[in-house]
Amino acid sequence: MLFFDDTEHPVVRITIVGISTPDDDTTYMERIDALLDAGDPFALVIDDRSMGEGDIRRWSRRLLRWAVARRAQFRHACVG
Repeated sequence: MLFFDDTEHPVVRITIVGISTPDDDTTYMERIDALLDAGDPFALVIDDRSMGEGDIRRWSRRLLRWAVARRAQFRHACVG
């Protein structure tokens, strides 16, 4: 399960608890995409308490491809 907290923007907290699913990854990417597209600086804090079960390699590759594609935006907007 994924929890997204931007109530203290520009600090954005994402907490992952239990078994992370592809839907969690999609939610994560969509939320961060919105922040990146806005172009305003933000700091990202990730608390990963996931159990690490499931097809981690497939999910990890998907997240890695997404992050690499957004690398320039991360460099510009994500300050930490």
